[in-house]
Amino acid sequence: MSMTRTPATGRPRRLAVVVLAVMATSVVGLFSGTPANAAVTTTYSLSTTRVLAPHGYKLTMSVFGSSLSITLSRTVTTGHHPTQSHTWSFSLPAGGFTCTATLSSCTVNTGTSMGTAAGRAKNYGKIDMTFHPNHVAKTVQNKCPNGTVTGSTTTRTGNLTGPTNSFHFVSNTSFFGTINKSSLPTRVTKVVSNGKICPAGAFQCFPSLGLSASKFTSDFAFTSFSASRSLPNGLSSLYFSYTQGNASTTPASVSHSIFVFGLPTSAVTATKTLTKATVNAAGAGMITGTETVTRQGSLSTTTVHKCRTQSTSNDPISGNLTAHFDVVGALGVAGAKGSFSKTTKVA
Repeated sequence: MSMTRTPATGRPRRLAVVVLAVMATSVVGLFSGTPANAAVTTTYSLSTTRVLAPHGYKLTMSVFGSSLSITLSRTVTTGHHPTQSHTWSFSLPAGGFTCTATLSSCTVNTGTSMGTAAGRAKNYGKIDMTFHPNHVAKTVQNKCPNGTVTGSTTTRTGNLTGPTNSFHFVSNTSFFGTINKSSLPTRVTKVVSNGKICPAGAFQCFPSLGLSASKFTSDFAFTSFSASRSLPNGLSSLYFSYTQGNASTTPASVSHSIFVFGLPTSAVTATKTLTKATVNAAGAGMITGTETVTRQGSLSTTTVHKCRTQSTSNDPISGNLTAHFDVVGALGVAGAKGSFSKTTKVA
């Protein structure tokens, strides 16, 4: 078969057509903001509905990829409604979490990953359950504010079930003890991403005041708190967390937290010259006391789009802020280093 050649170059006309087609494809990808060969990815996750656990706590389990977490939490119904949570996180073995494409079935099997083995400190039991749907799957498109479709999300509800005690969780605490379940109401989710991303929205400035402090101990336990409020007269929030040292909790990572929102404006304050910032936990319930961060050096100032942030870091703290945990007792932040920041709009 002969090919007609162009007078100017003598190259095959068919090759020129192919090159033009490739260029057109590249230009489309360039101006759409997405590579023409953007990879489509699919992820699966699972979360259980809260069920009753010891001492009025509620239990939830979540699975995403190769990670599984069990959380026990309770919220006080009076005052500012503080919430206390305790979470055990594990790595699943290969194939420990699988789902069919239609979400007609999913399985969770921790194998020996929650048990004792060489170098592991604790045995947390085992989970071996299968998801059975009781409703049809629902799919919605994921869209950016400008209308760009980035993929889809499919959800399906049902029950995660198994033989008696197929959910066998040993908390290794006297407070929660061992929790056994054979059925958990569950929602599974499938997210398909086409590789496109939403364009950045307009910059927004949120005037606020906040302070925090944290510390590591010799066993790599981590303790921290953060407090903030919106300016000028917004409500305050306070968060305190403690992650135990891994050497004593492996194969789990075990963390504890208390969160309080709706505290008065007076709960988070700073001097006019920003030499000190203080959190006052009065009325927080599960957290008591006060803590102050005192600036030692100069303020760091950055301004972006008429939004100015003044901050300091690695400064000493003083006070008696204390979180009262049901499981690990009362904890403070003595010896931690603190920081604070203030963000305001400027003309």
